[in-house]
Amino acid sequence: MDAKLKASIEKQIENPDWEKIETLAEKKQQELNGIISKEGAIHIVLKDLYPDYTVKMPSNGGNEIKGRLINKTKPRVVETKKSGNTVIRDVFIATEEAGVLKATLWGKQRVELFAEINHNDPVILKGVKIGAKDGESYLNFFDNSTVEKVDDKEVKPMDEMLEGIDFDSVTKSKIGTVEGLIIQVTEKEYKTCPICNGSLSEVEGTFLCKKDGEVKPETKKAVEVVISNKNNPAMQTMLWPEQLQEVDTAPKAMDKIKAVCRVYDKNYFIRESTRNNSDLSEEVLMKQHPKNLRMTVYSFELTPTQTATTASDDKDPAPIPVEKIEDANN
Repeated sequence: MDAKLKASIEKQIENPDWEKIETLAEKKQQELNGIISKEGAIHIVLKDLYPDYTVKMPSNGGNEIKGRLINKTKPRVVETKKSGNTVIRDVFIATEEAGVLKATLWGKQRVELFAEINHNDPVILKGVKIGAKDGESYLNFFDNSTVEKVDDKEVKPMDEMLEGIDFDSVTKSKIGTVEGLIIQVTEKEYKTCPICNGSLSEVEGTFLCKKDGEVKPETKKAVEVVISNKNNPAMQTMLWPEQLQEVDTAPKAMDKIKAVCRVYDKNYFIRESTRNNSDLSEEVLMKQHPKNLRMTVYSFELTPTQTATTASDDKDPAPIPVEKIEDANN
């Protein structure tokens, strides 16, 4: 366990039974199918064992944390009874002390804290608190919260703060790393709005954006890859221009890849909605809405293993011998 986290806990609890706490935390992680980090499980166990325990930041007075931004959503407007229309955004942060934490930022002041922060930027968050609900840890931001971009050397590398993703353990979604072998590459072109970069609908040769109306589309290029590794089924995903511009060479078949990504079950929420509104058994639910895992890649690293050509939409790539896939995965 991180020494700062342990010291922070011992300020609240005198002589905690660490052997019991860590054993129960491992069981809690297994019970929740690995959707939380070990540190998050420890916080949940401590609240069960010691009712007066409060989750606090383990460094600098309990209100400061180091990490790197994994992803931020675009600001969006929601309507609330109390405040009317309010701008919000979600951020996901890999932290040194508590694994991956999500925060929903409410209001223009908090949303703009991350205006100049991008994927993998090292940051120190001040005036924030960790909370826990339904087995998941999350970050709370307040009016006095700040986000400071710091020198890269001050924060651990992203992959040291993330765990590898076991697809079998994914229930709703999980952020971490996936390593494997690219077994197929297909170039794709798509059209976007030149103003907001949003998706377009085409009607009789006219391109329409929900936000900006009729526009002249901008054509962009992406790459669709199929990734295989020895522990998980093959996964198809897109590498978008934002990720492609961060690497020196284009991905090729037989390249090894390590991706920072989110793996999620596309059918999770429809299954939950059906479960809450019917008396169907779990077996029937899984048959009607089976697990359908998808992957969103935030960044990736490539290690070339051989020279290969990229497949095009009108020509099927030559099959890769099975023995080569097995050798590269080992």
